Amino acid sequence: MRSQNQQIASPMSTVPEPQAQLAEQVEDEGRAEDASDDEGECADEGAGAGDDPAAGGYAPTPIRWSEPGPPPVADESVPRCYLIVFHIAKKHNIGTLIRSACAFGVTEVILCGRKEMNTFGAQGTVPYLRFVHFSKLAAAKDYLAGMGVKVLGVEITPDSLPLQQLLPTLPQPGRDPLPGMPRLHHVAFLLGNEGIGLTPSHLQICDHCVYIPQYGRGTASLNVATSAGIVLHHFALWAGLQEQQRQAQKFVVQEDAKVQRSSRPSIRAGEGVAPKE
Repeated sequence: MRSQNQQIASPMSTVPEPQAQLAEQVEDEGRAEDASDDEGECADEGAGAGDDPAAGGYAPTPIRWSEPGPPPVADESVPRCYLIVFHIAKKHNIGTLIRSACAFGVTEVILCGRKEMNTFGAQGTVPYLRFVHFSKLAAAKDYLAGMGVKVLGVEITPDSLPLQQLLPTLPQPGRDPLPGMPRLHHVAFLLGNEGIGLTPSHLQICDHCVYIPQYGRGTASLNVATSAGIVLHHFALWAGLQEQQRQAQKFVVQEDAKVQRSSRPSIRAGEGVAPKE
């Protein structure tokens, strides 16, 4: 999501010069952060002292990239949700995105651009998700389109629709569209960089754009990880996903739900990129 003072751009407009300069600055900062975090890339580091393995927390978990393609067991009658991670600069946001994706039944996390990611704060959820990588956002779009997945950009534009209008859950959860709205099934959410949001070039790969309605008068936008949690939870309601069982004050974590992968990272020539070992 964009900062509070960022001007809203139409999907078909060109990028104003100040915005282009800001985009370059964000990418430079992202590269600088990559260099400083080099030692911990592709590891679920947890978040703070509470994640010390010796204290019963989460040990670092290397990410294994999956082969791009439909999940091994796919019931096409059940909507699938994909999360596209593209130029998210802050590592704690990436970790929170992954944790929310696991909680709300995301089928696959698609990493674009960066060849490595630091999942600080994912709290042990990495093994329960599929991860694929594409160097270009357009390649990810082609991959998703080939599976019938529509890309929903989460951004405020002149053509954006309220989230609940495109994915209605009232008067009861269901997948029948409202009058005049497109019929959706499998969807992927694309969220923007913390500083500049989604640029016009990013918006051009989106089939539709949605925004999260706000009701308070003191902030112009939400944190990207907060926005992701809201849209992913809303998708789960709209899709009618089955709620996970609870035990005491927590939800039950099922060890058999971990994603089965080969012993070495799976890559696809020119697209999938294996992380550092």
